[in-house]
Amino acid sequence: MAQKNQNQTKTDLRVETWNVCSLYRASAFKELIKETDRYNLDLVAIQKSR
Repeated sequence: MAQKNQNQTKTDLRVETWNVCSLYRASAFKELIKETDRYNLDLVAIQKSR
């Protein structure tokens, strides 16, 4: 039977998505950057949905 590696650690991946239309407001991009820092996000996706 194969032995499991006991040295592995789990890490959380923090992800957020924003709709590109919400970034049209003045200062919305600055707000996105501020939230990225505040919540310590690892990945931010900007998408367009209809």
